[in-house]
Amino acid sequence: AKGEMIPFPDESFDFINCTEVLEHTDSPVTVLKECHRVLKKKGCMFITVHNKSSVKDGHFPGIWFTKWMPKFLAEKYITLSKKPQ
Repeated sequence: AKGEMIPFPDESFDFINCTEVLEHTDSPVTVLKECHRVLKKKGCMFITVHNKSSVKDGHFPGIWFTKWMPKFLAEKYITLSKKPQ
């Protein structure tokens, strides 16, 4: 299911693990609101996101500095940097 519409009733979970997910969603704020909705009152949530300042990107090993570029330029750089198989 999409994080923007979690298919569970309110207060369903004691714990939510949201590791390296928010940067891949259409609306991170909506995802967090949904997580809050399904989390029990005394529940806990663990959240991590990529370090935007890092020179390395875990999604593209060996390709550096993509996070520092405008998206259109990073996409071209990634395409050109991929080795033929």
